[in-house]
Amino acid sequence: MTLILRLAGELSLILLKHYGPRLKGLAVSGDLSNELGSVYLISVFENFERVSFFSRGELNSYFLSKLAMTELYSLYVSRYDKDPSLHLVPLDVKETRYGIPFVANLLLRARILYDPKNYLKKAKEFLAKHLITTPYGFSMGISGKGEVKEV
Repeated sequence: MTLILRLAGELSLILLKHYGPRLKGLAVSGDLSNELGSVYLISVFENFERVSFFSRGELNSYFLSKLAMTELYSLYVSRYDKDPSLHLVPLDVKETRYGIPFVANLLLRARILYDPKNYLKKAKEFLAKHLITTPYGFSMGISGKGEVKEV
């Protein structure tokens, strides 16, 4: 297992410890085989859709600062002489099915780490079934009676 994936696992444990059962799912996505690539940890909550993007960024900063205090983080920085490109992507359960291109792309390529109620598994299946890749991006084939809308 690469060091960046071990860091994602450590961040997952920090989130699980902090949120407990309020955390509904975790998945990791991105450039998982490259130590210096970008890795995204998708965290899923219920009743989270009203949390602003600014506040979600603050969550990212808060939990990454907790991770920065670990030995594993220090090992990464000493080995590669830079901070890891690890990003937290907090989402509401409903947002996993919206077909937001960035989120859909991450979810379709994600490895599920924690999913006690199968929210992430169902979201991946839903997106795989309804998302159509076009030369211009993604299309969702679920808008209404035969209607397809570009996203």
